[in-house]
Parts: sequence; structure tokens; C-alpha cells
Amino acid sequence: MKLHRMMLRLLPLALLVCALLLALPVLADEEEPFTVSYLAAPEAEQDSTVRLQTVEGENYLFLPASAELSALALRFPGGEAELSAGDRRMTVTSGVPFDLGELCPETPEDGRYALTLSGEETVSFTLMRSEAVAALFVSSPDAEHDRTWVEQDKENKAKKGGLLMLDPDGSTVYDGGLKQLKGRGNYTWMLPKRPYQIKLSDKTDLMETGLPEEAETTWVLLADYVDPSRLHNRISFGLAAGLGLDYTPHNRPVDLWYDGEYRGAYLLSEKTEISTGRVAIPDLEGAIEKANPEVEDFDALETVQGVNSLGNPFQYVSGLTLPEEHAAGYLLEMDYENRAKAEKSWFRTSAGFYVVVKSPEYLSREGMEYICGVFQRFENAVMRQDGAALGSVADLESLAKAYLVMEYAFTQEAYLTSTFFYIPTDDGKLYGGPVWDFDNSYSNDRPQGWCAAANKLGNALTRLPEFRAAVLAQMPKLTELVNALLAEDGGLDRLLAEQRASWTMDVTVWPNQPGEDAWYNEVPKGGFAENTEPLRTFLRTRLDWMTESMADWDTKAPTLPRYADVLPGDSYYQDVAYVSDLGIFNGISANSFAPDQLMSRAMAVTVLHRLAGKPAAAWAFFPDVPAGQWYSAAVAWGANNGVVKGFDDGRFHPDTSVTLQEFLVFLHRLSGAPQVPEGDSGGAAPWAAEALRWARALELCPDGADGALDPTAPVPRHAVATILARWHRLGV
Repeated sequence: MKLHRMMLRLLPLALLVCALLLALPVLADEEEPFTVSYLAAPEAEQDSTVRLQTVEGENYLFLPASAELSALALRFPGGEAELSAGDRRMTVTSGVPFDLGELCPETPEDGRYALTLSGEETVSFTLMRSEAVAALFVSSPDAEHDRTWVEQDKENKAKKGGLLMLDPDGSTVYDGGLKQLKGRGNYTWMLPKRPYQIKLSDKTDLMETGLPEEAETTWVLLADYVDPSRLHNRISFGLAAGLGLDYTPHNRPVDLWYDGEYRGAYLLSEKTEISTGRVAIPDLEGAIEKANPEVEDFDALETVQGVNSLGNPFQYVSGLTLPEEHAAGYLLEMDYENRAKAEKSWFRTSAGFYVVVKSPEYLSREGMEYICGVFQRFENAVMRQDGAALGSVADLESLAKAYLVMEYAFTQEAYLTSTFFYIPTDDGKLYGGPVWDFDNSYSNDRPQGWCAAANKLGNALTRLPEFRAAVLAQMPKLTELVNALLAEDGGLDRLLAEQRASWTMDVTVWPNQPGEDAWYNEVPKGGFAENTEPLRTFLRTRLDWMTESMADWDTKAPTLPRYADVLPGDSYYQDVAYVSDLGIFNGISANSFAPDQLMSRAMAVTVLHRLAGKPAAAWAFFPDVPAGQWYSAAVAWGANNGVVKGFDDGRFHPDTSVTLQEFLVFLHRLSGAPQVPEGDSGGAAPWAAEALRWARALELCPDGADGALDPTAPVPRHAVATILARWHRLGV
């Protein structure tokens, strides 16, 4: 490897922009009419071809950090052509290297070289190059199993392929085959920029730690699409590692080309799994395989659901023999019910949490009874506020470190999903970690307030003096780490400088990001400073707030709001608490209300149904409201009682955002449609005018930032909470 890298450094790194097949028709085998080949490592076995690609009608050529702009070579029909940048021109010969610096003596401030190649055909394109970030080139095994096929379904797994990984200086990290490439993630899988999991043909230390145990085959590529800075996971993993939380995933940023097309900036990370280089605990899954040599296909074994000895539902795999030694070697993840039940082995706790046995994936009834008991003893100690018992069944230090990272990052999934535990020793003690999944954390507009502590389990933990003491013991180290991160020319500045060029290329391909309601709308991403500087402010403000708020933790537990994202200073705080206490309008999870999320028609009719006491109703047929959905009964009631109606196409459109005037019409009908005098309807449609005048007369509607809310605009959840609270208080 060292000799190979030395040879590569001695070789000029040439960019072969091959086969600019200008204006050629699409071939029968569907080859791209315009392609570009890039070969940074001439001796590489795997292809590193990249394509000239079109983004929003503009042509781009995205190059890795290792591309030498002083040694570019274009390949195109006709032999010679003119390459121009503004008023400057030069003649280039197909396949012959040239120095882009002669044409563009100054690097563009935004890193975008605007070029035009004029030969048999004229093509204008923007050339961009990454910096300081490794490059991954993924090749599909064949046309039938390319990226489009993989992204059609998360179950589509390309069983072969190739991967070339190059350091920023062009050194080869990996040059070989793939055993598998597939999609991964839950919510993130539904977003435009897809995350992936790869399996190499040969174990390789892609992190280049130099440690033999770090060589593995399975790696994940995190898309970080909802993270405007692309730094949330890196910072969180860095803090966890700095706190000494065992088995924190190693990670590094990369640029990804998939079948020659640039797909953006990704975070290459270790997968959370049991192995000597990952979660280094006993391999119980391997022991189960050895204890069941007659089983050829574990996936073919039947899963059985039942009720365990604790009276809680669980699922196990039948037909397995459990090894005699089975007290250690478990990796567990708290998850949402629907996700947990999609796994092989899972259980529900007495407090209503769902836990997946990630490893061993295939567990017998006896094994499930054991692990259910271990976790239940932990939960019982927490919920019953028995600090002595907690210390005997769980490792307080690791629990405190994991909590502190999740709390500081303001991750609203803490103790709900992506929250891991493991059992490393035969004493059955439960350890916290590794931490995972922070792309949708660091809520820049809410650096204050409790988050992990606002969850049911987190709340109970922070009421325990023993747990608070363990957290306080870690705070000086967290403070040191954050201060180092924020120091002038410190860790954050280094991370920003390292990723800036890669980030700029990424945002060119993915110019949008989820808006206030990530499920329904997207907004323009904006510039680098706009998307990264708020993170700097959050990191400082969050640390200062936590330091102040935890000053008295040695004597008392924190005072917690109902929801982590609805704080006492918010204008709608009392209204949200009021409707939640009534049970008519709840959060989207145990500790999140999502106040800025737009209200859907399904949500609207559901809360009105609860207001009415949830009466039963004959089924009202809408083709897009099948029986069994969480809103089906409410829609049936609303339609049969004239509270809601469908659209002209005969459908209800449950996922469509409801406008303010639509919601007021619904509420007006529920109230008996009282008549009000004629007057100003505030811009409402004629069919909603009376409902709006009625709502104004009762002062139901809150004001927005710019005055009265627009009746034709979609209404956010916090505004609906205020309307409902005011309506209910009036006894209408």
C-alpha cells in the first residue's frame, strides 16, 4: 500500500475528461449522449468515470479533490476545439493535457469555472472541484441493477459492483469489488437524497486508522439531507468520542459519484453492529449460528408473536437452540412501534416503549424472555425512582454520556428511536450507546429548553439524583470539548474549511431542504454562511443554557415542559398545554408537538372528532380514505354529520394541508353554523366568509407575525391549538 501511494504521488494526477460525445444520439443500449471520464489513479482497477450532468437545465462537471487542474485532458469528437472562459480562449486537443490556470489565472471566488467548448458542437458547462475530502466512485454491476433500481425500493440490493475510494491527494484507500449496495434509513430514505449501505468484497479500514480491528466490510453513507450544515453527525460523534463513550462510530466526509454521476456530500460512517472494530462485545449471533448448524436460512424461520412472562407483547424466532452462555452480546435499539414490528425480534416494555434486538437478530423465546427481563429491570428502576437498583442493573456513566450528547444536540428522537443499549458482560448490566442519528438535531431556533429530559424515560432518569450526579460529572468535559470546538481557528472552523467546497457542490445538486413541515414542503437551501453560522450560535447558546439550568441539579430535578419544542416563552404555550390536557390535540410524539408543522385535513377532522366525544358513524366512502387508518373513523363521522366534505374529484385528500378558512368552516359547522351579521370577511372565499366573521367576533384566531393570519394560507398546528383552546374556554 505504501509503495502504491508513493508511486501515485510521483505520477501526475491527470483528469481525463473523456468522451464528451457531443450531440450524439442516444444509443440503443441507452448510453448517455454526454459522458466524462475521470481517472485520478491510472493504475486503478475500478472505473472512476464521471458524467457531465444537468442540474436545473445547466451543465456541470463535478471533480474530486484529487483532480489536478493543471493537467486536464478533454476528449471530444473532431480532434481540436476552442475552450473559452469569458473573453479568454485557448485551443485544446482531444486527449492532450492542458493547464486550466492558463485559461483561468484566478480561481473564481465561488469555485465555479464557467467554460464553453466549441468544436463540432458547442457545450457550455460549469466546472467545480472539491477540496480536502475523499472521493468514492461506486459502479453498478449491470444496467438492470443500477442506482435507479436500487432507489426504487429499500429491499432492492445490488449484489455486486465496484468501489474506488481516493484520498484528497489521490492515494487509493480501496480499489475493489462490492458484495452489496442497498438503501438504508427510515424517514431519510423518503427524502430526495438517498442514504446507502455498502458491503466491500474485502475487509478494509476506510477510516485509515491503522488499526487492524478497524478493517470491516459493512459501511454506511449518511446523506444528511435535512442538516443544513452537514455537520450535525460529525459534531455529535466527536463529542461522544471526546467524552469517552465507547464504540462511537468512526466517520469521515466523502464526495460520492454513483455510476459516474455526482450524488453529493456524504458522511461515511461505521455501522452500529457487533464486531471487534465496532461494538466489541461477545458475538452472541455467531454463537447462535454455531448452535444451530442445521439451519441453512435463518430468514426462512417462522417468527412468532405472543405475550412474555411480564405480560408484554413480543416477537421471537421459532426453531432455534439458545447457546448455554447467552447472558451477554446483546445490541438493543429503542424504536417506534411500526418500525420495531418490522424487525425479527422485538418486545414492548411495561411503560409502552418498543425495543428491537438488533443483535442477535434471530432470537429464541428463551432468549427473548431473558433480554425482556434485563431491560424491564432497568426500566422499573428508572420509573420507580430506585437509584440503588439502577446502579445494579445499568452502567450510569455510559448512560449519562449518551444522555448528555443527545440533550446537548437537542435530538427529539432521544429514547424514542435510534437510542442504543448493549450488554457486554455476563452480569447482564445494560450500557448506554453508541449514539446515532443527529442529522435532524441542533434546532437552531430553539437552543434553550430540555429535549431528551422531556421524554418519558428521560424525564424519569433526570429525576434520579444518582443519574443527575453522573451527568454533572461529565459536564466539565463537555464544556471543554465545546469550547475547543468554538475557539478561534478551532475545531468548528477546521470542519467548515474542510467541507466548504464539497458543501458547495452538494448544494448545487441538492439546492433545497425540508421546510418547517419536512413531509410536505421544501425551501431553497441558501448560501454557506447562512446554513452554517447559526450552528455556531446554537453551540454556544446551548452550552450556556445547559450550564445555567443544571447548576442546581445536585439538589433538584429540572422543571420540564410537556413538549420539548413548545417552551414557556412561546405565545401559544398555554394553549398547547390546554388542548393536550383535554386530550383533543396531542403531540406528534411523546415529547414533540411540532408547532410549526402545517395542519393536514386528516389532523383537522381528527381533533374535531375528539371535541365531539369521538362518536361512531356509518362509513362515508372516499377512495383515498380506506378503513383502518388513524383518521378513518374521524373522516366518517365528519362526512356523515356535514362537518367536512370531499373535493370535486370525490376524494377527501387527507394529507393536503388545511387552510385557516377551511378549518374555521369545519369548526363553525361543528358549532351549529350560527349566523353572524354581515361585515368584513378579511379576504376569505365567499363560502368561508360567515365562518371567518364568526371566528373574528369570538376572537378565536391568533395574530401572525405580520398581523391577522391569511385565511387562504395553510394553518400551522400551534394556531389550531390556540383556536381550539379559545373555542373550548368560551363553551361554544
